[in-house]
Amino acid sequence: MNIADLVIIYLAFGAPFAVYKYLQNRDVERGRRILGSVLTLLFWIPVAARIGYRSLSNAYSGDVFVSQRNLDARDARLAVLRESIKAELITAGCNLTVHDIREILERYAGLAECARDTSYRESDVFSHLFDAAGQTRNELATVCLTRRNRRLVKRHHIQAGRDFAALFEQLSTPEARKSVELGIEFADLLADHETASRLSGLIEKRGEVWNSEHQKPAPSAISAAVSPIAMTTASLNRD
Repeated sequence: MNIADLVIIYLAFGAPFAVYKYLQNRDVERGRRILGSVLTLLFWIPVAARIGYRSLSNAYSGDVFVSQRNLDARDARLAVLRESIKAELITAGCNLTVHDIREILERYAGLAECARDTSYRESDVFSHLFDAAGQTRNELATVCLTRRNRRLVKRHHIQAGRDFAALFEQLSTPEARKSVELGIEFADLLADHETASRLSGLIEKRGEVWNSEHQKPAPSAISAAVSPIAMTTASLNRD
């Protein structure tokens, strides 16, 4: 192996870091992005060490590969509950696939977040939309369109809550109680007290069925003592 081969191997290892550096600085002008990418390609070892260190020291770092934005305690708990509910539903015998369960959980959580968001950030977007359309008095139109969208979001959220509760209503095994308890906590964190109350009623309704103690066969009421068998003897006729 000559020096040219070693250079090619070195640059091949640095190419992914150069691409990452180029895509990371999207707010910087094009020339500086290209320059930073080229420098990263030539001197990629410190960059790789820095990324590896940050990945090991902070799993939720926002600037490294396969990472997430920093999560607060509530969002972190919601993420944990989603995975736990999915696992418990599969254990309890849910007849849906893992993909379908994940889709219902994600849709319910996303719509619940939209339904409880009262900031109405879309009002400014609608205002610019009506300005572009030539509307001079767009305040009323913006309010009406915002109210309509909020009503649609609420309707979809209600349907998503019903689909979420239906995941647990189909279960009949004793393991279902744990999944329902996690579902109640999930709904409470999303401030959907109606769905949480519905799931609580499900526990009260099927508590005895889901209680493992009631799944055990009842002890037999028949006494174990066996009454003696009455036997009579007769003399043998030898004639």
